[in-house]
Amino acid sequence: MWRKLSAAVLLFTLATTACAPGVAPGSRVEQPPAPRQARSLSIVLRVEPVSVSEGRGGVSQNHMGAALFTAGMSRTNAQEVPYPVLAQALPELNTDTWRVFPDGSMETVYRLKPGLTWHDGAALSAEDFVLGHRSRAARIAWAQRQPSLEARQIEDVTAEDALTVVVRWRQPNADAATLELEPLPRHILAGPLEQGSPDAYGSHPYWTTEYVGAGPYRLHRWEPGGFIEGIAFEDYALGRPRIERVVLTWSADPNATLTRLLSGDVDMAADSALQFQQAVVLRRGWAAENKGAVLLSPTQVRHFNIQLRTEFVTPRAILDARVRKAMMHALDRQAIADAMLEGEGTIAQSMIPPNVGFYEIVDRAIPKYPHDLRRADELMAEAGFPKGSDGVYTSPTEGRFGPEVRGLAEGQDAQETTIVVDYLRRAGMDVGLNLIPTAVYNRNRDEQISTYPAIRTTYATLMGDFAMNKFITADIARAETAWRGSNRTGWSNTAFDGVYGTFVRSLERGERHRLMAEMARLLNEELPVMPMYFNFEVVAHLAGLHGPHVAAPTSTEHGNVHEWEWR
Repeated sequence: MWRKLSAAVLLFTLATTACAPGVAPGSRVEQPPAPRQARSLSIVLRVEPVSVSEGRGGVSQNHMGAALFTAGMSRTNAQEVPYPVLAQALPELNTDTWRVFPDGSMETVYRLKPGLTWHDGAALSAEDFVLGHRSRAARIAWAQRQPSLEARQIEDVTAEDALTVVVRWRQPNADAATLELEPLPRHILAGPLEQGSPDAYGSHPYWTTEYVGAGPYRLHRWEPGGFIEGIAFEDYALGRPRIERVVLTWSADPNATLTRLLSGDVDMAADSALQFQQAVVLRRGWAAENKGAVLLSPTQVRHFNIQLRTEFVTPRAILDARVRKAMMHALDRQAIADAMLEGEGTIAQSMIPPNVGFYEIVDRAIPKYPHDLRRADELMAEAGFPKGSDGVYTSPTEGRFGPEVRGLAEGQDAQETTIVVDYLRRAGMDVGLNLIPTAVYNRNRDEQISTYPAIRTTYATLMGDFAMNKFITADIARAETAWRGSNRTGWSNTAFDGVYGTFVRSLERGERHRLMAEMARLLNEELPVMPMYFNFEVVAHLAGLHGPHVAAPTSTEHGNVHEWEWR
């Protein structure tokens, strides 16, 4: 089935010119620089970035902004191979650049390319990565939030000299070559950080309208609520971008984005500005005259989070794994996937996609939940909810089983949530539907996505550890951390935590695959999350733009943006 999906991805690429250039993004070919292209590139995103800097926490929902304005040690290409950006080369295990010590700690060494500069012309050095480390630690402490896995594992970051960054790790990290740590300009932020004021530092204009980075484009103008304009950075580490000017706007309404693309008002849509339903309409509108390309990358898994915090859950029957399994059996997930993706969907038997090389191990390990209403009846009866005379699961003590299913009121979320509610109702569950407008949801988003009463529609991006970090106890979002944390279900399982801890310390590929399969098994046994189907990230652009390509699940999106050009 996944081979069918991969073929569909290729067929959906309406213009052969949408393929990435043959040269690897990390290479810098010795040839005359490409001429500047006067034509700008106008891109629409789904939301306005909080910041284009990872150090402010704004990058997670804004891959395009990160690709345009920021740069780190490395990126990952469409073949899921890391390549250096600011670094001359990436650390190699069992060499002087990547050493593992008997106590399990590690040291990695990164040598920067000579002559690197910030967008304002100041020299970029190893000390800027040291400041990035200090800034990340300070912001985590000030916000009292859970640090990322990398932040927890890093013991210290030092500058051996102006071009050499040394990272000391508390424990092994298989992804150390692709360091996430962002450098920050000392000449701008060292003083404000030293002052120690969380409010002043967090509200510094550097993070927004006065951002200075090292990416392919420098921030020229940011009108909050309006647009962001970038100008090609002459001294970008991988070469000057070929397109001279980019303009970012945003719209939460995918139908409005569709209209803008069809009218030629914008050149490109990215970062979930379009969903699959609008992509179907767009490719029909463009196909006859080959007006553009629609790229579909299977980079997400749609799933439902289950509320397992006792202080919020309603009804409490949700806490019974048999009830959660009954809900899974009540859903025809293949039919849901086909309805959402016009017959081209692939069911998610787990959070791990079937196109990964080690999926056979996962497939053997996980329990599966085919559409089976008889089995749903048996499980609900075992949990104390036999069907009443009206066909609704009812407990003698707790009454009718009626959880709320919550989702966003717009686009794919609304349609998907409504379909799931219909399936559960037909199976005998008195579920309620609650669709919340995105604007309302975003007012206190972190709290809302953590304190929902029963079931919530969401998705995970298939990068790194395939979202396994979202289920460890240490990352549970709590009131005392201002609801920051990737674990939004409140699920806590000591066996899972132990396997995950071993996984992140393991450097041997086969062992990591076995541990990944074991985590998938534990998730499917307990079902704090109900995997539904694999979804497409949609990128669409007008014909004539060359460079954007279908992304691999774990690649760095738009990493070759400096090579994009108009032809």
